Amino acid sequence: MAVPAHTRDDTHISGDSLEIYVKNNLNKIEPNLNLSTIAVFNLDQAFTDLAKFCNQNFFSNDTIDNSRYDRPYLDKNKIVNGYLPAKIDNHEYKLALVRQSIFDKNFIIYSLDDQVLSDYADLLVAKAVIYQEAIIELFLKAVSENFSYDLSGTSISWRGYVDGFFGFLVSEAKKTAQTIWALVYQPVKGDDYSVISQNNLVSQPAVITVNSEKLANNDDLIENNQQKIILVDLESNLNLPNKTIVQTDDNGSNSFASNLSAPIGEYASTAEQADIIIEAEQPARPAKEQVQNSVAPNNNNAQSNQDNSGFNSEVLTNDTTSDFATGSAVISVLATSSVLLTTTSTIFSTSSTEWLILSAPTIQLSASSTNIKINISLENILSILVGFDLDYSTDGLNWRSKARATTTFAFSHNGRAGLTYYWRARTVNLFNNNYSDWSEPSKIYLTESRDVIINEIAWAGTYFDFPQDQWLELYNNTDRPIDMNKWQLNIDEQIIDFSEFDSAIIKPYNYFLLERGDDEVVKEISADIVYGQEIYLPAQGAKIKLLNGRNEIIDMVQADKGWWAGGENQNQTMERLNTRKNGSDSDNWQTNRGFRAIGRTRLGAPIYGSPKMSNFGFVALNYDQKEETRILSVADNPYVLQYYQVGADKKLVVEPGVVIKSYYNNSYLQVSGELVVGGSATSSVIWTSGRDQNFSSDILNKKIGAWDANEPQAKDWQGIWLKPGSSAVLNNLDMRYAGHEFRLANYLPIDTSQFIRAEQSDLKINSSSFSYGADCFLYSQNSTTTVSQSKFSRALSAIETKDSRLILDNNYFDLLASGAPISIRGDWPKLSRLNFSVSTTPKISFGPTILSAGVFELGTDWQYSFSSLHVLPNAVLIIKPGAIIDFDSYGYARIDGELRAEGQADQIIKIGNRKDWGYISFNNSTSSLKYVEIYGGGIIVGEHDSAIAVNNSNLTVENSRLWNARAPGNIIRSNDSTINMTNNILGMDKKWTDPLWPGMSYSTGLMASGGNLKFNNISFINLNYAIYKKAGSNGQPLISLENMDDDNYINVYRKIAW
Repeated sequence: MAVPAHTRDDTHISGDSLEIYVKNNLNKIEPNLNLSTIAVFNLDQAFTDLAKFCNQNFFSNDTIDNSRYDRPYLDKNKIVNGYLPAKIDNHEYKLALVRQSIFDKNFIIYSLDDQVLSDYADLLVAKAVIYQEAIIELFLKAVSENFSYDLSGTSISWRGYVDGFFGFLVSEAKKTAQTIWALVYQPVKGDDYSVISQNNLVSQPAVITVNSEKLANNDDLIENNQQKIILVDLESNLNLPNKTIVQTDDNGSNSFASNLSAPIGEYASTAEQADIIIEAEQPARPAKEQVQNSVAPNNNNAQSNQDNSGFNSEVLTNDTTSDFATGSAVISVLATSSVLLTTTSTIFSTSSTEWLILSAPTIQLSASSTNIKINISLENILSILVGFDLDYSTDGLNWRSKARATTTFAFSHNGRAGLTYYWRARTVNLFNNNYSDWSEPSKIYLTESRDVIINEIAWAGTYFDFPQDQWLELYNNTDRPIDMNKWQLNIDEQIIDFSEFDSAIIKPYNYFLLERGDDEVVKEISADIVYGQEIYLPAQGAKIKLLNGRNEIIDMVQADKGWWAGGENQNQTMERLNTRKNGSDSDNWQTNRGFRAIGRTRLGAPIYGSPKMSNFGFVALNYDQKEETRILSVADNPYVLQYYQVGADKKLVVEPGVVIKSYYNNSYLQVSGELVVGGSATSSVIWTSGRDQNFSSDILNKKIGAWDANEPQAKDWQGIWLKPGSSAVLNNLDMRYAGHEFRLANYLPIDTSQFIRAEQSDLKINSSSFSYGADCFLYSQNSTTTVSQSKFSRALSAIETKDSRLILDNNYFDLLASGAPISIRGDWPKLSRLNFSVSTTPKISFGPTILSAGVFELGTDWQYSFSSLHVLPNAVLIIKPGAIIDFDSYGYARIDGELRAEGQADQIIKIGNRKDWGYISFNNSTSSLKYVEIYGGGIIVGEHDSAIAVNNSNLTVENSRLWNARAPGNIIRSNDSTINMTNNILGMDKKWTDPLWPGMSYSTGLMASGGNLKFNNISFINLNYAIYKKAGSNGQPLISLENMDDDNYINVYRKIAW
């Protein structure tokens, strides 16, 4: 509680500077006992307050200027003589040593030197003592009230710092209470005992007299003729048992029996009490017994309450007793110093020599290269009494001494690679040189230096026709080049001597390839050494050692009982998993997971190995998939895409986090079976260019393929081609820089580049991203394609379909061109929640579109463009308020079903944004146009020489404007139809005049042949004729004009002509 490293969660594996300082400077510490006194009402409060005091006023080594702790505050403007000052109860102390860079005054280093640690110790020791006194008083009060606490936590004595654990020596509050309880209420037998003082508060041994006769006749405490002697375990390093049984035989003599593990107080069933007297011989300072309410004993062995030594002895009970024989019992008793109020735990034995039960310590071992770190630990250490003996051995039989009677806990030992070192320790009672048993030996194997390791073994050859084409690969684990000129590779005593070759230097973090017989074993990759054909790797396994010039083992693969991996159907190599771990560990090897983009057999087939490459990653995706299901995992990142085909009965699964990079600019994945990309929201699958270096790791940033130094670009690779009958599910896919032109069966390039091409397939895309394309990201033909929550950015177009069922929901488009992001040819799509960047035209382009039975809608959030639109008789097309519709040049709409344009006064529907589109024709249709603006049209001369053609139909037009149809021509042409028009405007920007034949051609608002016309408040502007009528199949049209006067005809040559 009084150690900052403990209260500030500082692991301090290598030791805490304050603990070390206190241990080495105990006599220099001057506790400041003038700190404020405290009152303790409960233990939780005491422990919390002490920990808070320590946490908020002092630093540990690794928590200075740490964002986790806002106190103590570092005020960089109050540096005094190189220290940051602080104050507690008007007592100033040094908080930290401050060092500033001479180059940058803002660069400050804080640390704890001896002056700081001295101030810390004075304050923290004092605070611990104050809390200890308060806690003891709390317990004694509880004892006097015949009440036992069940407590937790530790109260710390300042003298306890000598044990190296800063405060551990003083017993925990719980144990203190239990100790007092055991002394006051538990009966014991005993005789004169010698005393050992744990913390040296009383410098000379004390004497205790314990007499008890009454216990012998107490039936409640006797079982099977065994007398129970209750021992109090203060959990010190002495490791006392909780209870020791003293047997009484028929002759009345006593002897020690076995130790039991029952908890303290289990047999304290009565309040029978024993005489206990404590006194000191020539004590170094006064001390007094703190147990209350005791009276003097009534026996000859009792001592007076005050002797000449100044020791204040008090009697616990007044029963008449008889004595045990010497050596028959052990008891623990509590005594404290009246000066420092510090608990002293004492052990008493009737034997003529000091009798202690010492536990063996625990050893923890670790190693870095050939250096061994040994750490000794012992529960409940009592450092003033305890030391350690430490031995080691290389065979577990013949032991050598490392240390004797040492109080050091940590050791270092330089060993030799390839040996196993055994270590044992025992606890030493420094007071009387008694020992514990030796600990069980702990062992550690010193691995080879592994500066260079055996990384890959092609023991099965390169191909089934060439099993003799063997090779090995070494790897340099260091950041320096290593000259292996005098090294050897020993394969079952077959020696490859590197000194026989011109050069044997292996570069930092690099590979070294050894080929058997000639340099054709691994084509496309040059060998560093070609060794003799007479040296071979046996198929049944081998022991391989790499030795340096001093014949020291640098690495070893002890596989003489059989190879642990490799071989199988493709003559795969055996690859090392971890270059830092043991080469003779079978779990540290794997069978090659796939061939690489380069490296061929002597006949040009792929090598199932990774010569001069990492054993992880860079697995090539090439040729036809052989596995029924192949899974690409993140362990092999990045994969290298060449030309990979998933057959009709095959499945390719890509797990989260996988990265696939292209090797060629026309690399592709072709799927006739099933593709499942299973990225996640936190770990997407990335499919990208071989020169994409937008990653956080070096291995993923490595360029793959023959690229120049330029950045990745669109069309760096081809993409994914889904063939007829295939299916694909793409979740959280990040696809970049594809779009190189796909090639069809005749090997001629198609017109556009595409990331994904789906033909007669089922495609589902979710939460994916497509970026840096050329022409189009997704092309779907005769397929069902669903895209949701995905993003398309930096290409000319996002999605193109032909005769496909397309479903789009909640997608985002940010493209480079002003054209339509989505192009539909054929089936009507299902569109919802489409979002567009400010630089992207929110437009959907339709090719020839046929709407059969059903209801179809054009929404208000984006624009539509048609080359042709045909609404069949059983179909209804609804245009929502605010929609914008235009047509390609000569584009048109044929309405054989029903059209409902449902504009509103504040959301007018706009149709046509150019003059050169065709027309809208209504044929046997009942349709309506409300709040619609139609601009242009009528480009097709002949039967439909008008923007709107109404044939045998019923058309209602309200609050609309029909403007600038092609002239000469008609805005509306009606044949045997009923037209109801209210509050509309028909006209031109300028009245038409034929430059070649003035007066011979004209522009008309409405030309009607037969039918029934009802006009209510219609304005005609800049026209030759407002209405031109002629006989139809049923005669002249019937015309009804309401709310019409001369003001409705503006710059019109004739109102009605025939």
